Amino acid sequence: FTQVDIEVTLANDTVSLRDYGNAVANGIVLYSTPHEDEMLILKRALEENNPEELKKLDPIIKAYEGLVLYTLRVPVPSSLINEHLAYTNALQAIYSDTKRARSVFEDPVPALVSVKRYQGNIENLVRAINAVRAKLEAANVIYTSDEPGIFFFSLRP
Repeated sequence: FTQVDIEVTLANDTVSLRDYGNAVANGIVLYSTPHEDEMLILKRALEENNPEELKKLDPIIKAYEGLVLYTLRVPVPSSLINEHLAYTNALQAIYSDTKRARSVFEDPVPALVSVKRYQGNIENLVRAINAVRAKLEAANVIYTSDEPGIFFFSLRP
């Protein structure tokens, strides 16, 4: 995704940045479900030669898709454009990797390429989350423990 895919706002005051962090983290709350690691599911399906096992990826894929679409609709303060795009693109990459891995029995080459890229995309997501946190922190944004935005500070390296 690029800047044309998101709604950019000119407001960069502390309240706008705080609202942004709450909105992005709220997407994580809305679309996150406890699940087994995607790559463990894939590994087990391959080891057992069991395509049915891959059905466990379906709700995970749906959650990633929903989170990406939600994140694209969050209004982004102009000072966070790069960080937001890095976050959204990392989510999209993980979604695509997981979706392609789901087709490993029908089309193994793209699935295996996705498996190879998956860990790097997870690392990109962590870097993007930390970059958003750093910007929010630099702007003196503070969240209470009952706000979704606290998520960014709970993952502090």
